[in-house]
Amino acid sequence: MSYLEAFEAVRKAVGKLKKGKVTEHLAIQVNLTDEDASGICYMEATDGVFHAEPYDYRDRDALFTVNSADLIAILSGKLDFDKAIADGILAIEGDATRVAALKLALPAPRKPRVKKG
Repeated sequence: MSYLEAFEAVRKAVGKLKKGKVTEHLAIQVNLTDEDASGICYMEATDGVFHAEPYDYRDRDALFTVNSADLIAILSGKLDFDKAIADGILAIEGDATRVAALKLALPAPRKPRVKKG
């Protein structure tokens, strides 16, 4: 997967975040660590709507370091935000209070399905 393909997948996931949950401006630069698609992008909430762009963000609230698949899993509720941090999957630098606002826009983590035998 190329950087542009990874970024487009991230952009799509960011576009599905809950609207109106983050009321203040929030800017998070993301360092994507994919072996074949590493690069920088940012996620931003403006007027309660999230978007992503393939640039760095110098006046950011926080910096995430994560691979694109894990970021997409977090943004879609397949991977719990706090668990990703605790397990070292997602590294965060910056304002923890501001980052906590992002959690309001995330879907609830999905529980794994249990197969009935």
